[in-house]
Amino acid sequence: MPVVRTFITAVAGVSKMDRRQFFTYSFIGAFLWATGVTLMGYFLGQVTFVRTHIEVMLILIVALSLVPVAVEYLRHRSQATADR
Repeated sequence: MPVVRTFITAVAGVSKMDRRQFFTYSFIGAFLWATGVTLMGYFLGQVTFVRTHIEVMLILIVALSLVPVAVEYLRHRSQATADR
């Protein structure tokens, strides 16, 4: 979701989206994202396993976040090797 929010501003500008409509949707999206992440953190904090193993959970989140980067790197590397 954060990646989409990064590029949506440029897409809205290029497509000449109405400014008021863009700000409305952007506000709603930001509000839902912030509220959702906060509530998810609160409720996950109630789970004993998550609370007692928070370090493991954080490492797992970081590792999962790096999976797409590793996949793209391996794709690029294998394509570069095939092009030789």
